[in-house]
Amino acid sequence: MKRYWIASVAIYVLAAAGAHAFPSGRPTTTLDGLWWFRFAPDDRGIAEQWFRPGAVFPDHVPVPGCWEAAGIGASTHKVRHSAIGVGWYRRAFRVPKDWIGKQIWLVVGGAHRWARVWVNGHDVGEHWGYPAEFRFNITPYLSGTGPQDLVIAVDSRRHKDRDPLTGAFDLIDYMDVDWGGIFESVRLEATGDAWVSDLFVMPDPNHSSAVARVAITSGHAADLSLEYAVAPWQPGNPGKVRRALSRKFASGVVRAKSVVELHLALLGAPVWTPDTPHLLVLELILRHGRAVLDRRTVRFGLRRVEVRGPRFYLNGSPFFLRGYGDDWTLPREVANLKSVAAWRAYLHRRKAFGFNGVRHHSTMPPDSYLDAADEIGMFVQPELPIAYDPFFAAATEQGRDLYREVWRDYIVQMRNHPCIFAWCMGNEEWNGFALGPELYAIAKTLDPTRPVIDTDGIGPGADRPTLDYLSVQFNEGTIPWLGSIGKYRLAQTPAKPVVVHEMSNISVLPNPADIPKYTGVVKPFWLEQMAARVRATGQGARLPMLLQASRALQASLLKLNIEAARLRPEISGHYQWLFRDYWTQSTGFVNQFDDVRALTPSFTRKFLGAAVLLWDRDRAAFRSGEELPLKLFVSDFRPRDAIPIRRILVKCAGRAVWLRPPVSTGGRGVIGPWTGVLRLPMCRQPVRAQVEAFAGDLRNAWPVWIFPKVIAAEVAPRGVVVAQWLNLRILHELERGASVLLMGSGGLPAIPAHFKPAWWHGDDEADHSYGNFFASHPVLRGYPGNYGDIEAAGMLDNRPVVLLDELPGHIEPIIQCLDVPWLMRRKAYLFEARVGKGKLLVCTLNLNAKQRRTDPAASWVYARLLHYAAGAQFHPTAEIPVAWLQKHIGMENLPDPDTWVEGFGQVEAASEAPQRWYSYREDDVLSYPVRQTDGLQFLTWQSAPVPRPWKHPTVTFVWAGGIGWASEPPGGHFSLLVNGRPVLDFPFTTTSATWTAPERHATLSYLVRRILGPDTFGLFMLV
Repeated sequence: MKRYWIASVAIYVLAAAGAHAFPSGRPTTTLDGLWWFRFAPDDRGIAEQWFRPGAVFPDHVPVPGCWEAAGIGASTHKVRHSAIGVGWYRRAFRVPKDWIGKQIWLVVGGAHRWARVWVNGHDVGEHWGYPAEFRFNITPYLSGTGPQDLVIAVDSRRHKDRDPLTGAFDLIDYMDVDWGGIFESVRLEATGDAWVSDLFVMPDPNHSSAVARVAITSGHAADLSLEYAVAPWQPGNPGKVRRALSRKFASGVVRAKSVVELHLALLGAPVWTPDTPHLLVLELILRHGRAVLDRRTVRFGLRRVEVRGPRFYLNGSPFFLRGYGDDWTLPREVANLKSVAAWRAYLHRRKAFGFNGVRHHSTMPPDSYLDAADEIGMFVQPELPIAYDPFFAAATEQGRDLYREVWRDYIVQMRNHPCIFAWCMGNEEWNGFALGPELYAIAKTLDPTRPVIDTDGIGPGADRPTLDYLSVQFNEGTIPWLGSIGKYRLAQTPAKPVVVHEMSNISVLPNPADIPKYTGVVKPFWLEQMAARVRATGQGARLPMLLQASRALQASLLKLNIEAARLRPEISGHYQWLFRDYWTQSTGFVNQFDDVRALTPSFTRKFLGAAVLLWDRDRAAFRSGEELPLKLFVSDFRPRDAIPIRRILVKCAGRAVWLRPPVSTGGRGVIGPWTGVLRLPMCRQPVRAQVEAFAGDLRNAWPVWIFPKVIAAEVAPRGVVVAQWLNLRILHELERGASVLLMGSGGLPAIPAHFKPAWWHGDDEADHSYGNFFASHPVLRGYPGNYGDIEAAGMLDNRPVVLLDELPGHIEPIIQCLDVPWLMRRKAYLFEARVGKGKLLVCTLNLNAKQRRTDPAASWVYARLLHYAAGAQFHPTAEIPVAWLQKHIGMENLPDPDTWVEGFGQVEAASEAPQRWYSYREDDVLSYPVRQTDGLQFLTWQSAPVPRPWKHPTVTFVWAGGIGWASEPPGGHFSLLVNGRPVLDFPFTTTSATWTAPERHATLSYLVRRILGPDTFGLFMLV
């Protein structure tokens, strides 16, 4: 039985849904399909009058679509076809016989970037601003009842003086490829001499009602009546309401344009939410007497997003935005998918993972996309195409007018879509921009039902009147673990809802095996580059294991990051960056073809749902027999009538415990904690176990690593030399056959590495990790898994990794730091090699005494290294020649490591405050600058105490530092004093150097270990 709600009066017959967008209700003829086409790189089409009937168009291209996808244009190294210029489209059409005497409208859903229209050779008009549809009344240009000639010229060139629109839709960032085409449907519509020119429904779900604001344009004086009705929308069946009544909404004559408000009582109508995307249809029939002048239908939903203090409310209930980022990455289609059905499948894939919202970076999606989001139940945040501030700053006044026009037109066109979460003016206008207040006022006037923000991306603590909520950029260069465990903690409760801007950004190795899938416009040049580097570095056999390890770590850290944000009651949502990989990079849950990596939909929904179980923890590695502290919360944003969570059961390693509940378990938001402890089992080998939590139908799980109780020897076993640095003495030991465990890079070519995989894309030197890989090797025998997860973060983070490709021979890493795809260097935390008659085991992990005391994983690994170095299995196959070490490390000039003392203890005085800067090991450390300017800059510090008794004739003070700031004045020098007495002067340098002061019996060496532009970083050694 069909259900419908009568809104004061009833009607009607609804038109069937079309393939590309929800129908307008008017008599409509689609013009989609193959069009004749001709391309010109310049304006010759105007000069040669290609718009005149009879002009030859030799090619065919489909509409909608981009012409490059149809094979137009020459090949470049990035795309198979590129044709920047003017694409000329032509087709013939006939006006249906029953349209005779009506007003005929041409409607183009979208053209990139600029369009001009001719009908039967007559210039109809032009359109700037590709995000919005455009329409022309072509009635005056029609010729009789026979075939009509339609020509549309689309210009894909960037006319920056008039059109500054730049966003992800335009293929920016790493691609920077222009494209052109009619990317959305084209149709003809018919109306009478009066028509509905605008229809906006403002829902009020809290009162089961809506107000429809109707604008009517009339070409002549007439006595008009309006009929209207509301019914549920049903997929595949538009529904029919058979009773028909009329209602005069005004007496007298409607002239030119009139606005009328219809108050719709919708008692019993279901609300629209992402979980229950119920849609309603309002149909209007405009009559003059019995004659129908116009029909308009609009689909809408009973939904309202509100901001109340620091929280979002959806239809009166607290709401958490589980959003992801979409950068409009369509490698085959480039411009748009072919139909609403295709977009439904696209969005269904994302919703299956648990997401309920999407942010479109600097992109305003077309109608067909938003229709699909309405039906699937996915909130959408469109954005005015201001990708970054420099694009807005470069806009002319005419360009700024286009920003205003597009903003206004797009809101008017799309505001009935219930999926629109908020209106956003662009990306990362950190401090706002000049048009912000004006555009904010426009949006609030045109659509008072939604939040508005002037940008997505602000700094912590920022706020202004043009931000209804705060999209805050947290430090996504870190993960919420170790020293950054409070990453999403705010100092105080915010005044507005906080959404995490571009969250996670965790890179993962892409797969060159995807290359054959790129059958469309875009060439996978970045994957081809990676494939070439894999072959060049001989990693082909290892690649499947490297991919698996990279994916596993990314999955683990994505879960950790999302749960950490969800744990914070002051956070109201997030946009996970990204779901699908962007061009040339890989931070997505899936690749550019939506293929799953490690996170499956069923697993992800455990931590991406309306309600999720969360474990508040700061450890992942434990010793066998330890008590496991349990502190669990529930982030609950289910419907109000959902049964509260009362009890939580936790299981691990065959043991179980019911947790103590909090005093209150009701309400919505972050609830808890539920607390308890669970005794871990004893084990002889390391174990990776799962902590599983159960509460009603909620499930979640987290890994823990249980290590045997190992007391690592502080003194190396007999026959093993443990060293921190390579020098002549160590080299002589190796030549004679010693087994050496080198705890550090030891002067070998190395760069600092992070545990967290690279942000967004990474770079060659500072942010190059794409995960790590633990090879199957006797030294790691028993370690659970083939990569280091959060249990190994303390060992792997901010550590040097040795560049094995710069060493002779082919040495395989045992613990490998995975590299940026375009280089695929073999970088090692752990490797082995023969040197002379001896054996060298190099480990750069953080395994110092402090780490071993607090980290069971570090303790176990250190014990394994000592055991292996002393054992019979220590037989490296690769070799590093002694002569190479002597030549390339410069160890003949290096002071004896036994004489080294920590040269930097504590600061006594400084002329300038410390600042965050690089070191040879890290990217963000506290540094004290001393500038070579006026001779008054200084830094005074104490070294660590020299141990007593001291058995060596000299002492070497060693500290980390750097020399840089190339902008400083040339000439001059730095002066070094010890205990207030001048020792020596030394100049600015960008290379390793040594300075001596014989009269002071002092030598200062500077060993460069890292170069970043004009700055160098390394070690200072004062003997």
